[in-house]
Amino acid sequence: AFSVSGIPIDRDAFVFEADMNYAVNSSFTVGLSYAGQFGERATDNAFRGNVNLRF
Repeated sequence: AFSVSGIPIDRDAFVFEADMNYAVNSSFTVGLSYAGQFGERATDNAFRGNVNLRF
């Protein structure tokens, strides 16, 4: 997987990211993540969920 970032939404923006993953058992994991940019003229928010199954 990879991430691609574009130009900043504002010259001086606060950037925040958080991830949370939970291993249900040794082969099944679920997770949520959040990313946000907060500027004087604009904001950007993104939420993402994932499910991983290993076999």
